[in-house]
Amino acid sequence: MARILIVDDNPDIAFMLREKLQHFIGGEIRIAPDGDTCLQMVANDPPDLLLLDICMPGRDGFEVCRLLKEDARLADLPVIFLSSTFADLRSKIKGLDLGADDYLVQPVDDLELVTRLKAVLQIKTMRDQFRRLSDDLTRLRAAVRNRLLTDSQGPLAEDDHPDLSPDPLTGGQRLIGLIREITTLVETKSFS
Repeated sequence: MARILIVDDNPDIAFMLREKLQHFIGGEIRIAPDGDTCLQMVANDPPDLLLLDICMPGRDGFEVCRLLKEDARLADLPVIFLSSTFADLRSKIKGLDLGADDYLVQPVDDLELVTRLKAVLQIKTMRDQFRRLSDDLTRLRAAVRNRLLTDSQGPLAEDDHPDLSPDPLTGGQRLIGLIREITTLVETKSFS
């Protein structure tokens, strides 16, 4: 279920967007009326996607995006700019250079809006899955490494066992084989 935060100081536009997204995508759709409120909401409960207006009182959308992308905890949060005021090429390039995933100009066709949001949400889902698999693989590698160091012959010194190199490209065939087995196990686990 998607969790989307709409940031727009115009309550009519924010309401209209929420209704469209609720109808076409579903999930939890929240609204922030300005940049500062957005930053507080994201810090407390990050959404899956941020739909961000640019021209707002206080911090504008560009500043909000910059601050989010500078925060290591929030840098991967997908941001889509949606603006009717900043429709020029320079603004689009600036938004994308700040780390936005997309930039749409209002009025935007409902089908285009929904399709682009779904595409960005799908990329986020795949990124999250990759991160979890990578973490699982790191834990499995550590477990295998510890097991090899304390096998049935007793603890082995790492220096005495060249197959235990931390870099599998320069390590021995034994470690490469184990990593392939672990990768196969992780793939089997994730797709079953």
